[in-house]
Amino acid sequence: MIDHCLSERLRRFMTDKPFISDIGIPTSEMMKKAADEIDRLNDIINSPENSDFIKGVSIEAEHQVQRWGSDHDARKSGFDWFWTLGFLGQKAAAAFEAGDYEKAKHHCISSSALMKNMHIEASKRASARSNR
Repeated sequence: MIDHCLSERLRRFMTDKPFISDIGIPTSEMMKKAADEIDRLNDIINSPENSDFIKGVSIEAEHQVQRWGSDHDARKSGFDWFWTLGFLGQKAAAAFEAGDYEKAKHHCISSSALMKNMHIEASKRASARSNR
């Protein structure tokens, strides 16, 4: 009887996916769902949103962090932010003047996302300073 119970538990451990997931080991189905969700989120972050300004700024801000990393922002000076804003603003103006309004809208959003990320970095630095 004991051997039968042990062999049954071992069989379930080796073959029964719900039992495996019950003890915290991810099943291939769970891994597939997680990979699919990561792909879905990456598709959102890496697809520019030009119609909804607020949504576009949030997506673009996250895209910038994913592309460049938050440590990149931590090393920037105020003038680095200023230069990048000017660069992106110039791209928006050039696209606008060329009649490429979709590209102009994208650069308006990317400029605003940059400012969102600068605001986040300024908040981190202010918090660190006040905690000294």
